[in-house]
Amino acid sequence: MVQHMTHLEFLEKVEFVKELITIGSTGTPAELAQRLNISERSLYRIISSLKNMGHPITYSRCKQSYCYVTEKEEV
Repeated sequence: MVQHMTHLEFLEKVEFVKELITIGSTGTPAELAQRLNISERSLYRIISSLKNMGHPITYSRCKQSYCYVTEKEEV
């Protein structure tokens, strides 16, 4: 049975993901999805939404966490 998130639940998860990205503590996509109690596909939708809103997000394999791209990293 597929359970869909309400708009409010989606927004709460988006805010939580933003907090975790800020502190560099998301873990892998699988870990983060499990932490949020959502599918990886739903997590990718959240990340995509944040990117579409202008958040410069990337995944660091080295840190095993999503993080914000800084100007220094872009060079």
